[in-house]
Amino acid sequence: MKTSKIIAAAAVSLLAAIGAQAETYEGVQAPVSANSRSEVRAKAVVVAHSDAPYAESVPSRVIATPVGLVARGTVRNDAAAVRVQAHAAAHGQQLPL
Repeated sequence: MKTSKIIAAAAVSLLAAIGAQAETYEGVQAPVSANSRSEVRAKAVVVAHSDAPYAESVPSRVIATPVGLVARGTVRNDAAAVRVQAHAAAHGQQLPL
């Protein structure tokens, strides 16, 4: 029984050693490009200013200005009233219902 366990362990360790040497390390390879830096930069500028082909709505580049239903002054007055009520509540004053 002991001999079979030793042979099995030796076989497993041999397979592990072979598997560990399956790949060779080739080091860090230098990037190779046929284009110069100026050519790459020029292409990048062209692509950056062109339409994105995978965007949801490519033709509509201009965002429509949102139109509010309430005037700006009304919103400010409402905010000021809420601020006064919050200040009063923070100082323990009773809020009008």
